[in-house]
Amino acid sequence: MQPFNSGTIVKSRLYRLLAGIVACTVIVYIAVRFVELVSLKRMLAERKEMIEELLLKMPDEDLLLEKIERLRHANDTQRGMFYRHEEMDANMFGILIQDLLIDKEIDIERFRTVGKSGTDCLEFSVSGLGSSFVEFVHTVSTNDKYLRIPYLKITADDEEGIIKAVFRITYETGD
Repeated sequence: MQPFNSGTIVKSRLYRLLAGIVACTVIVYIAVRFVELVSLKRMLAERKEMIEELLLKMPDEDLLLEKIERLRHANDTQRGMFYRHEEMDANMFGILIQDLLIDKEIDIERFRTVGKSGTDCLEFSVSGLGSSFVEFVHTVSTNDKYLRIPYLKITADDEEGIIKAVFRITYETGD
């Protein structure tokens, strides 16, 4: 039998305590890593679900290309509704509007250019049948090119359907 030694008992208990602390530390470390792993797996599953939802919501590439082509066509069509600078000037536009008014049998009493350079409007004072003027406005409104009438004043004093109008008209450029 070995003699009773208090130093050996203390060392033994100290080693056991140290072994217990190391074991607890390892267990805590393993538990933390396990929780991180579970959290990571959950996050990956959520992201996979989000990707699947996005893939379901994403339009087909052919549909996108078709839509892009339709938008380009619409853009080209709208661009074609503007005059190019070299295509129209105030004098040519004045002749165009005068011809249109004459075609609708509307008498031109006076016309002039108003506004600053680059934003010129033509101002017309006209008279004629109200129905003819309505046809003129309809023709201008449905023209292949963008035309604007920013000012319009109509006086209808005559019982015979004759009106007097003062209006300003301009064309739009796309350049």
